[in-house]
Amino acid sequence: MISEPPMRVLFLAHKPPFPLQDGYNLHNYHHVRELAGRHEFHLVAIGAEPAPRELAALFESIHVVPAAEPRRANPVARALRSFSAHEVFEFDPRVLARIESLRPSEFDVVWTGGIKMLVYSHRLHGTPVLGDVADDETGPARTRLANSRGPVEFLRNLRDLSKITRYQRLFFRHLDVCTVVAEGDRDAIASLNPNLDVRVVANGVDHEFFAPRAEPEEDRTVVFEGNMGFEPNVEGVLYFAREVLPLVLRAEPRAKLYVVGKDPSPAVRALQGPSVHVTGVVDDVRPYLARGSIFVCPLVSGTGIKNKILQAWSMARCVVATSKSCGGLVLEPGKNLIVADGAEELARTIVELFGDPVRRRALGARARETVLEHYTWARKSAQMEAALVAAAGARRNRPGA
Repeated sequence: MISEPPMRVLFLAHKPPFPLQDGYNLHNYHHVRELAGRHEFHLVAIGAEPAPRELAALFESIHVVPAAEPRRANPVARALRSFSAHEVFEFDPRVLARIESLRPSEFDVVWTGGIKMLVYSHRLHGTPVLGDVADDETGPARTRLANSRGPVEFLRNLRDLSKITRYQRLFFRHLDVCTVVAEGDRDAIASLNPNLDVRVVANGVDHEFFAPRAEPEEDRTVVFEGNMGFEPNVEGVLYFAREVLPLVLRAEPRAKLYVVGKDPSPAVRALQGPSVHVTGVVDDVRPYLARGSIFVCPLVSGTGIKNKILQAWSMARCVVATSKSCGGLVLEPGKNLIVADGAEELARTIVELFGDPVRRRALGARARETVLEHYTWARKSAQMEAALVAAAGARRNRPGA
């Protein structure tokens, strides 16, 4: 870690960063855990009370504001709101009041854990702000627009793209530093905000928890793990099950796909059958990762670094992924991961690897080395600490500050 004086940090999150069941919670929890011994953190989050007890050791104080009831509005007001950049993410005056009650100006820096909290931090005048937004939101909006089915959906997606673009221009202006998890996200945000200091701080992985295991593989199995209510995951799994798996089964009739993760959509549940096992939420994903011959990440949309790949890498698993899945990763194609695009290439690669356990082990071993070299949370949190220090100092160092 860098040598810097302790700071008082006000951390704003759209939900308490525990349990560790999604990318935002993993990102927020592990960064704060690594830095809590060096700096003083206070949390304001939206969610159910009380906050998870696992957070008590990380934060000096915890303030959870119960989520507001959905707003009801007449059709005219709702239509006008649908075009406003201010209405992209919900604003709750109770949350702002709780933040202001903590006297943000007495903190060294405000850290917003996610793009949704910028609706609050942009109202805090005089306090340095780190906008830890993780991902650019305009990229997925452009993808949805390009994939529109029919004129009504096209117009709705065009409206949404316009709103999020204006939101990222308007609500990023107050930031002193912005952090994202991949280079593509940095470039997209910088194009809308050319004077903003945008830094890449890729996610890490808990390499001690996600460690290699000695249990045997299940022959000819492919595993995908993730939040199965998340649209890019659903889209990727449906593509794999419908387009790729039938080609694999022609060559390997005994092949199986495990779809592991919470909140499977109805379309994902419907995949359940002799060759597809949909688990739903599980207590521990590690036995499934260890069981699979191959971890596959067949995403066809989405941005940012994929925690699921980092976890598989950390467990020394052989990974096959589409190029859309690989943003932000330190890639050595053919050494720590195999990139395959298109149903035929994916199927051919998987079938070849089924018959080559030596290569699978070599890919897994190099994947684990990549994690230890680049993706421990200690390494990534040192970069986040540098961003916090830069944000805290940016306003102090401006002329007239």
